[in-house]
Amino acid sequence: MNERILFDAIGAVDASCLQICDTYTPSGQRGKSAKRAAVFATVILSAMCIACLTVPEVRAFFAGHTQKETDYDYIQLPPELTTWSETTSEGGSVGPVGILRGDTFYLLTQEEYHQLIDDGADPDEVLAAREQWAQEWKDYTPPSVEVPPQSGTIVMD
Repeated sequence: MNERILFDAIGAVDASCLQICDTYTPSGQRGKSAKRAAVFATVILSAMCIACLTVPEVRAFFAGHTQKETDYDYIQLPPELTTWSETTSEGGSVGPVGILRGDTFYLLTQEEYHQLIDDGADPDEVLAAREQWAQEWKDYTPPSVEVPPQSGTIVMD
């Protein structure tokens, strides 16, 4: 046996040992990965649970429905109530003021205007509170403005 054959045999053994070491995964490595995955899942699930308990929109999303906004039925008031004017502290004038809700423009009374501007009331709640006016003006029908048909518009009766 010569020196070269001996070195080749030792090299072959070293190569096979390195190959075995590369394919071997100690059991502790799998345990570390499992622990990391468990901690990650715990953190994510905890955050989701906290969000579900504290945020109503998240709770509604996971419950499978969205919160329905209150559907208000607004009432048009007659011009006798919505035609007003007042002088501001700067010397200017504030006249009839209105709010656009959906496709309809609602003129405000002077009381409603001050509720919105001075008190910061919710516009939807102010307009919904017109039920008392409806009792007073129950036979009143607001005037309708007819828009003449434009070219290319089909009017159906």
